[in-house]
Amino acid sequence: MGKKIDITDEKKMVALSDGTERTVYRIKALRDFGDVKAGQLGGFVEKEENLSHEDDCFVFDDAVVCDDAQISQSAIVKDSAVIMNNAKIEDYASVMDCAIVRDNAVIQNYAKVQGEALVAGNSVVEDRYVNEEAKISGSAIVMDDAVVKGSAIVRDKSVISGNAKIEGKSIVQDYVQIGENAAVRGNAWIKGNTMIKGNAIVEGEVTLKGNVEIANDEIIDSQHFMDVKERIGTRIAKVRNYRGLSTRQLAEKSGISFPNIGKLERGTYNISIEILDKLCEQLGLEIQLVEIKK
Repeated sequence: MGKKIDITDEKKMVALSDGTERTVYRIKALRDFGDVKAGQLGGFVEKEENLSHEDDCFVFDDAVVCDDAQISQSAIVKDSAVIMNNAKIEDYASVMDCAIVRDNAVIQNYAKVQGEALVAGNSVVEDRYVNEEAKISGSAIVMDDAVVKGSAIVRDKSVISGNAKIEGKSIVQDYVQIGENAAVRGNAWIKGNTMIKGNAIVEGEVTLKGNVEIANDEIIDSQHFMDVKERIGTRIAKVRNYRGLSTRQLAEKSGISFPNIGKLERGTYNISIEILDKLCEQLGLEIQLVEIKK
């Protein structure tokens, strides 16, 4: 199949985020493809190679693609977005509003970059499935070798840098900074002035908000936020299963009622030391008491 766009005589000078300027030219579709009709005017490119002649990719509105940046497959760039340097927008990804993608950044799969977001460095924004749309929005910045994927959302003025990874259905918003080798995954919700760095991991059903710093090799997960009753119940259930005992068998052996065993494992039972001691005896566990010195 031949060319799908042509370069028109309409041109303009654009000032880029790195302080330089480029002369770019408006494009025109030469044939029908995707939602684009023959003769339809599009956005601006510096050269024809900025947009693949295959598949349904297109540059709309006043969006700009320049340098050696490439738009391919079914990706779209629209509104006033700018794609520059060696950036690549591919698959079904979209970049819109006033977003900027530059350097060697890659936006792929069904990912979306919008608002005044900046994606830079060697960072990657991706997802795997049509119903999992990674989104970068607001004035968020993703840079260096950072990766945002899955259904993760990074928005507002958050900064993701270094080798950080934001995955799963995590939400990062407000003024959060995540860098170095840190990872946020699962259904974590990070907001406020939170900082996560080092090799720290935040995962699971966890919410962090406001003036929190997680660093070094710290791991924050759902278990971390359990109260004492939940911790004890979870531990007993885990060991009971390991020993091959049902809740009814444990109740019979320990002399504790079957309903109370269930409540205990769910973390809803106010357990006494005496009852805990009976359970530990049957499960082969020891109670360790910590002396607090005043």
